[in-house]
Amino acid sequence: MLLISGEDASGVPYSDERIKELRDIYDWPALKQIIKRCPQSENGGIHIQDVYNLIDMHLQSGRGFSVEGRLIRPERMAAARNTVNMITVMIHAHGYRRMLQDKRTAYGQYYEFAKILAEMMKEEGLFKEGKVPLNKRDFYLFS
Repeated sequence: MLLISGEDASGVPYSDERIKELRDIYDWPALKQIIKRCPQSENGGIHIQDVYNLIDMHLQSGRGFSVEGRLIRPERMAAARNTVNMITVMIHAHGYRRMLQDKRTAYGQYYEFAKILAEMMKEEGLFKEGKVPLNKRDFYLFS
Protein backbone atom coordinates (compact mmCIF):
# COMPACT_ATOMS: atom_id res chain seq x y z
CA MET A 1 0.00 0.00 0.00
CA LEU A 2 1.17 3.49 -0.83
CA LEU A 3 2.05 5.45 2.28
CA ILE A 4 1.53 9.17 2.24
CA SER A 5 3.20 11.24 4.89
CA GLY A 6 4.72 14.63 5.17
CA GLU A 7 3.71 18.09 6.14
CA ASP A 8 2.06 21.10 4.62
CA ALA A 9 3.88 24.29 3.62
CA SER A 10 3.77 25.64 7.18
CA GLY A 11 5.44 22.50 8.61
CA VAL A 12 2.31 21.01 10.18
CA PRO A 13 2.14 17.21 9.70
CA TYR A 14 -0.77 15.92 7.59
CA SER A 15 -3.64 14.54 9.62
CA ASP A 16 -4.91 11.01 8.99
CA GLU A 17 -8.06 12.60 7.58
CA ARG A 18 -6.07 14.65 5.05
CA ILE A 19 -4.03 11.60 4.04
CA LYS A 20 -7.25 9.68 3.37
CA GLU A 21 -8.59 12.62 1.39
CA LEU A 22 -5.45 12.67 -0.78
CA ARG A 23 -5.67 8.91 -1.33
CA ASP A 24 -9.25 9.35 -2.53
CA ILE A 25 -8.27 12.14 -4.93
CA TYR A 26 -5.06 10.57 -6.32
CA ASP A 27 -4.57 6.85 -6.90
CA TRP A 28 -1.01 6.02 -7.96
CA PRO A 29 -1.39 2.21 -7.58
CA ALA A 30 -4.45 2.25 -9.89
CA LEU A 31 -2.59 4.38 -12.44
CA LYS A 32 0.34 1.95 -12.46
CA GLN A 33 -2.09 -0.91 -13.13
CA ILE A 34 -3.85 1.03 -15.91
CA ILE A 35 -0.53 1.81 -17.58
CA LYS A 36 0.13 -1.94 -17.83
CA ARG A 37 -2.89 -2.20 -20.17
CA CYS A 38 -1.65 0.55 -22.51
CA PRO A 39 0.07 -0.37 -25.77
CA GLN A 40 3.82 0.11 -25.73
CA SER A 41 5.72 2.08 -28.34
CA GLU A 42 8.72 0.66 -30.20
CA ASN A 43 11.11 1.79 -27.46
CA GLY A 44 8.99 0.23 -24.70
CA GLY A 45 7.41 3.48 -23.52
CA ILE A 46 3.78 4.49 -23.55
CA HIS A 47 1.97 7.47 -25.01
CA ILE A 48 0.15 9.70 -22.54
CA GLN A 49 -2.86 9.97 -24.85
CA ASP A 50 -3.28 6.17 -24.62
CA VAL A 51 -3.50 6.44 -20.83
CA TYR A 52 -6.10 9.20 -21.07
CA ASN A 53 -8.06 7.33 -23.77
CA LEU A 54 -8.16 4.10 -21.77
CA ILE A 55 -9.28 5.87 -18.61
CA ASP A 56 -11.84 8.08 -20.35
CA MET A 57 -13.32 5.22 -22.36
CA HIS A 58 -13.98 3.20 -19.21
CA LEU A 59 -15.16 6.19 -17.20
CA GLN A 60 -17.74 7.03 -19.89
CA SER A 61 -19.04 3.46 -19.92
CA GLY A 62 -19.23 3.47 -16.13
CA ARG A 63 -17.51 0.11 -15.97
CA GLY A 64 -14.21 -0.88 -14.57
CA PHE A 65 -11.78 -3.29 -16.14
CA SER A 66 -9.43 -5.99 -15.05
CA VAL A 67 -5.64 -5.87 -15.00
CA GLU A 68 -3.80 -9.03 -14.02
CA GLY A 69 -6.96 -10.41 -12.47
CA ARG A 70 -7.66 -7.33 -10.34
CA LEU A 71 -10.68 -5.13 -11.03
CA ILE A 72 -10.14 -1.39 -11.21
CA ARG A 73 -13.44 0.29 -10.43
CA PRO A 74 -14.53 3.57 -12.10
CA GLU A 75 -13.99 5.55 -8.88
CA ARG A 76 -10.36 4.50 -8.85
CA MET A 77 -10.02 5.35 -12.54
CA ALA A 78 -11.21 8.90 -11.82
CA ALA A 79 -8.55 9.17 -9.10
CA ALA A 80 -5.96 7.68 -11.48
CA ARG A 81 -6.92 10.34 -14.04
CA ASN A 82 -6.36 13.01 -11.38
CA THR A 83 -2.93 11.49 -10.82
CA VAL A 84 -2.09 11.62 -14.54
CA ASN A 85 -3.21 15.25 -14.62
CA MET A 86 -1.07 16.10 -11.59
CA ILE A 87 2.01 14.38 -13.02
CA THR A 88 1.52 16.06 -16.41
CA VAL A 89 1.22 19.50 -14.82
CA MET A 90 4.30 18.86 -12.68
CA ILE A 91 6.34 17.80 -15.71
CA HIS A 92 5.29 20.89 -17.66
CA ALA A 93 5.95 23.19 -14.69
CA HIS A 94 9.39 21.69 -14.20
CA GLY A 95 10.19 22.04 -17.91
CA TYR A 96 8.98 25.63 -17.92
CA ARG A 97 11.12 26.55 -14.92
CA ARG A 98 14.17 24.88 -16.47
CA MET A 99 13.58 26.69 -19.73
CA LEU A 100 13.41 30.02 -17.92
CA GLN A 101 16.63 29.31 -16.05
CA ASP A 102 18.53 27.96 -19.05
CA LYS A 103 17.44 30.63 -21.52
CA ARG A 104 17.02 33.63 -19.26
CA THR A 105 19.28 35.90 -21.35
CA ALA A 106 17.49 35.04 -24.60
CA TYR A 107 14.07 35.71 -23.08
CA GLY A 108 15.36 38.87 -21.44
CA GLN A 109 16.00 40.35 -24.89
CA TYR A 110 12.41 39.66 -25.97
CA TYR A 111 11.07 41.05 -22.72
CA GLU A 112 13.04 44.27 -23.14
CA PHE A 113 11.90 44.56 -26.77
CA ALA A 114 8.26 44.14 -25.70
CA LYS A 115 8.65 46.80 -22.99
CA ILE A 116 10.15 49.30 -25.48
CA LEU A 117 7.45 48.54 -28.06
CA ALA A 118 4.69 48.99 -25.45
CA GLU A 119 6.14 52.32 -24.36
CA MET A 120 6.34 53.54 -27.97
CA MET A 121 2.74 52.49 -28.63
CA LYS A 122 1.60 54.25 -25.47
CA GLU A 123 3.34 57.47 -26.53
CA GLU A 124 1.88 57.17 -30.03
CA GLY A 125 -1.60 56.64 -28.57
CA LEU A 126 -1.30 59.71 -26.35
CA PHE A 127 -0.11 61.72 -29.37
CA LYS A 128 -3.15 60.68 -31.44
CA GLU A 129 -5.62 60.84 -28.55
CA GLY A 130 -6.95 64.32 -29.18
CA LYS A 131 -6.68 64.16 -32.99
CA VAL A 132 -8.50 60.92 -33.78
CA PRO A 133 -11.66 59.62 -32.01
CA LEU A 134 -10.82 56.63 -29.80
CA ASN A 135 -13.54 54.47 -31.34
CA LYS A 136 -12.35 54.88 -34.96
CA ARG A 137 -10.21 52.38 -36.86
CA ASP A 138 -7.60 55.04 -37.48
CA PHE A 139 -6.91 55.20 -33.76
CA TYR A 140 -6.43 51.53 -32.94
CA LEU A 141 -4.85 50.47 -36.24
CA PHE A 142 -2.34 53.30 -36.63
CA SER A 143 0.81 51.55 -35.40
